[in-house]
Amino acid sequence: MRVNDQVIRKPSRQMSRKTEDCMDKECHCCCCYEDLIKAQSLLCTTSINLGPHKLILEASDTMDFIGLESLKLLSLSRTDPGLAANLMLENYPNLTVAFVKDTFFSDASLWTDFLETLFDQIRTLKSEKDNKDNLKMYSDILKGVLDLAISSLNHDVFMSVLPNDGAISFFLPYIERCCLRLEASKLRNSIAADLIAKTEMTQRSHYY
Repeated sequence: MRVNDQVIRKPSRQMSRKTEDCMDKECHCCCCYEDLIKAQSLLCTTSINLGPHKLILEASDTMDFIGLESLKLLSLSRTDPGLAANLMLENYPNLTVAFVKDTFFSDASLWTDFLETLFDQIRTLKSEKDNKDNLKMYSDILKGVLDLAISSLNHDVFMSVLPNDGAISFFLPYIERCCLRLEASKLRNSIAADLIAKTEMTQRSHYY
């Protein structure tokens, strides 16, 4: 997944030399934009090791340029997906569900920790006044994350991450879908086992 800042440009070496007298100004040339796109593409490549990602994270403590945050988030998505998701939730909530979908996969610990973070955030918002808009936004994010979690986690893990103090009317549809998915999985496995058994019997009958 590619994360874009509002303006994503990183001064290249060539442009930096050309602008030595005005380094405090933003560079808007196409070369700088292309440099950033190339760096983002490299960080999105899952076939490479984590060397470039670690270098970006180390450099982010001392460097500052427009587009750095996108590179940092892409690096964290490989080195620390949980932290990256929390940063997305804090800074880019509308992109959080898509980010989680692309990074968590079937890692139960990531889903568990992030759902707990969401639950805590919603509890805090409920206790505060004049936060209806934020509460709705985080509730929508929670719904999206739960939709993904159902298809990514087994039923035991999914049930374990649900809060004890949650409203049953809110979580019931997700619990029902989780149970249906479990039953569908059992039926699918049963049908597959029957087909394998019949195929083996047919092969043995032909052999004899």
